[in-house]
This record gives sequence, C-alpha cells and structure tokens, in this order.
Amino acid sequence: MRKISKDADHSLKLFMRGGLGNQLFQFSGALFYAKRFSAKLIVNETALVRHLDSSRQNWISRLNISSVTEKMEVAWETDKRMLRSFHGKSFQNIEEYELANLITLENNLSFRGWFQYSSYPTKLSIDRNAFSPLYIPENVLQQTIEIRKSPEVAGIHMRFGDFKGTSWGTLSKNWYEKAFRKLEENGVTYVHIFTDEIDVAREMISGISNKFSVEFPEAKRNLDPDALLWILRHYKTFVSSNSTLSWWASYLNLNEEPIIYCPWEENLFLAPWIKIE
Repeated sequence: MRKISKDADHSLKLFMRGGLGNQLFQFSGALFYAKRFSAKLIVNETALVRHLDSSRQNWISRLNISSVTEKMEVAWETDKRMLRSFHGKSFQNIEEYELANLITLENNLSFRGWFQYSSYPTKLSIDRNAFSPLYIPENVLQQTIEIRKSPEVAGIHMRFGDFKGTSWGTLSKNWYEKAFRKLEENGVTYVHIFTDEIDVAREMISGISNKFSVEFPEAKRNLDPDALLWILRHYKTFVSSNSTLSWWASYLNLNEEPIIYCPWEENLFLAPWIKIE
C-alpha cells in the first residue's frame, strides 16, 4: 500500500496561470494532492495579477469553491503580498509529473503545471453544482432562464483567437460539418453560437448551417469567462470546442443526461460524451 504522509505542517504552493478553464484544472489538481497529503494549499496568483491580457485575470475568484474545498482552507497570495503565516518557510520546486509520482510529502513544495486530466475533478467528486458564480448579472440570469425554457436549442462554443497558429490549433470546418450533421440527426434546428470571433465563426459555418436558425448571443459584447461558463452549462445539447473552458462547461452541465459533442482525447474524454473525430 502506498505510504502517504499526513503531516499538515507541510504546504503545497501552486503558481496559477492561464484562463478560467486552465485555472479550474490547476486548482483541481493542486487540491487533489493537498487532500491526498493532508497539506495546506497556497495559490500564488502573481501571474494573473500582472498579466497584460485581461482574459488571464483571476476568474476563479468569482466562483464559489466552497463545495469543492469543503473544510480545507485555501490561502491566496501574490509575490508582493506574501502571507505572514508562511514567512520563513522554504519551498522546493517540483514538476507536475514528479508530484504525480510522489509517495510521501517531506517538504514544502511549489509547482506549476496544467493538470489537464479528467481524473482530478472526478476523483475529487466535483459535481455539476460546483463552481457556481458568486454573482450573476441580471442579463446573464435572464439568458439562462430562457435557455431552460428552450431545451431544443443547442449551444455551440467556437474558440479561435489565440488558438490560431498554436500546436493544438482550432477545430476545422470539416469537424463542424460533422457536428452540425449530428445536431440535425438529433432533431436540432436552432443553435446559439458563442465565440471570440464572430466573423471567423460565420465563415466557418457558411454552407453547413443552412438548415439551422443561428444566433450569436455575444454579437454586441463578449461575455466575461465566468459568465460564459455559467451560460454554457445550461444547454441540454452542447457542442464543445477544444478550449478548457468548454471542457468545464461540459463537465459541469446542469442538465440531467445532457448531450455533449466534443473533440477530446482519452485524457479528457468522459462517457457518455459523443466524440467527433
């Protein structure tokens, strides 16, 4: 049997980065190991506070994390606002893969990582009611009410922006052709498309969405990531992009037996989601 230290005097420090979807994966991974070793968890948010891109701020702070952390206290810090209770403590830096192979916790450890595995939220038993917004604007609330009233409407998330030119890239027109075909087979005729680039999305679906009524709810203004995540979670039928926020919208879907179409590989795919190649 694996021997695991239960010394609560030791601490794990996560240096958080990225957008909301990545923040949720990192937080889940760090929390998993903190619970495994009964360690104190510190989240350093310096990279979010200093980031020039406003989409990379601390969005997770807008969500209710209490049902996930339960009675565990999570401390937040920046390099300029170090926690007094942790002054004088030294931290050994460790890689994500080393943390996964750790048997005992004998030092205070700090780490960065992406933790993009479905096993972390599932092992923590994070359910669909977790990570709800601490505050829901009236326009977002009304939109979710309308979505609840119209379960025949499918939600689609299309991510472009900074995904273009990356090693993982954006989903192809051929992929969306297959997705719309699946929606048609499922009797869907009305779709809401959420995207960071509406003109690109229109071009992507041109010629393949003729049988559908298409609406772009973000036509006037893009939603903040926390609001977008909350809205996407309400669609009974949802087409996920290859963004981590879209993964969480699928995982935290608020419906009983939602229909999720996705591109995810084995490390992130969950049954009974429907994978589109």
